[in-house]
Amino acid sequence: MRASFHTPAEAAPIDRGEPIRVDTDLMSAEISPTGGRITSLKLKKFRTAVTAESEPLEMIQVGSNVAAPLGIRLASDDGKLVEDDTQVAYTSDRGQVSAHGLETNTVVLRGTLPSGATIEKKLIFSGASYPIEVEVRTTGAASQLSRLGVGWRHQIAESIQGDPEAHYRGSLVLEDKKVVRDLATSIASSPPKVFQPPVGWVGYADHYFVSTLIPEEPSQARATVSPENGGVQLLLTSPRAVDTPTRFTLYVGPKTSRCWRAPAINSSVRWTSDGSLSWRFRCCVF
Repeated sequence: MRASFHTPAEAAPIDRGEPIRVDTDLMSAEISPTGGRITSLKLKKFRTAVTAESEPLEMIQVGSNVAAPLGIRLASDDGKLVEDDTQVAYTSDRGQVSAHGLETNTVVLRGTLPSGATIEKKLIFSGASYPIEVEVRTTGAASQLSRLGVGWRHQIAESIQGDPEAHYRGSLVLEDKKVVRDLATSIASSPPKVFQPPVGWVGYADHYFVSTLIPEEPSQARATVSPENGGVQLLLTSPRAVDTPTRFTLYVGPKTSRCWRAPAINSSVRWTSDGSLSWRFRCCVF
């Protein structure tokens, strides 16, 4: 299948409204009504620098004139027919969301795709854990658009000779129990790569932090890793549900130091008691 996520239609949308602000024990985030994109996500327990007065660590890193992460894409099985929500003017049921402790809270975004089909994007935040549940429901979309995907982007900084962190930066895909890793330094010169089912997750990582998209059903999930204007695009797709939402999990946060032997692919990740992600690899690859 062609890597249809690499397209000029993903240029940055024109902002038409105030962002929806999210506050939890672990993160603060902003979601743009235009495209329903996460334009900022800061980790409260980690800093940009070692000084106490430095800002919380910003995890959204995209280039200028590039759409922010968490776009939704509908596509035909062969990837030749696509539609996305880049320019959708979403309405939201609220302007601010907070969740603390064991609480969960939800942002519901509703809009209309260019074809006239309606789309609902629901983000469920937990007070004391990093995973964000993503549910997407469409009505009236063409039957040929049989797959639904969620995307992530990350701008790649220019490599500096002798940088000890360069080895840790790059994309990772769990394909059929095997972790496939591409260093950030090689992504820009590589063609788009498509990963066939089963796909347990796709993400971008550095030494200590990772942004990961996880499907509800790995056995039918596909992933694409594509270079883009000095950055990388990640797309995870699943069969588009008709009467129920298509579900994914977004994890943006710290790695853990624990390594496990890889089990069945649908058990490829687990959450720890502090809400962070425990990677279950055959060996440590970070």
